[in-house]
Amino acid sequence: MPPLSKSTFMLSLQCQKGLYLYKNSRQLRDTISEDQMLIFNRGTDIGELAQSVYPNGIFTGWDKPWNYASALELTNAAMQPDSGTDVLYEASFFAEETLVALDILQRSSTDPSAWIAIEVKSGTFPTEPYLRDAALQYYIITRQGIRLE
Repeated sequence: MPPLSKSTFMLSLQCQKGLYLYKNSRQLRDTISEDQMLIFNRGTDIGELAQSVYPNGIFTGWDKPWNYASALELTNAAMQPDSGTDVLYEASFFAEETLVALDILQRSSTDPSAWIAIEVKSGTFPTEPYLRDAALQYYIITRQGIRLE
């Protein structure tokens, strides 16, 4: 069974039955509505705009849900001090059977062994789900021994 992702973790906070069905009976899930697709597309647009604020990064995420192992390897390689990479998009981390992808990870300009985690949201103020989302990412990333500023 695939690991828990940030999305499935957030689903579990909303509805444990929904998580069970998502993981065990995916054919029963609701189809994505046109309104929901607009929300997803807005999130993608905001993410791309954020990447333009942090240019010259490399994409280290996964293209397919089952292809996360290569994303973890690519993220790890890009974070090495000699990689020459200072900005990663969709940096991927795995700990305690949970997988997360951070929108933007930037090497600290004051301490090259530290990183700055940037999670992009399309909302105008922090909400409880946003805070839980960021807290999970912080937990998983720091469990890898990565120091975040």
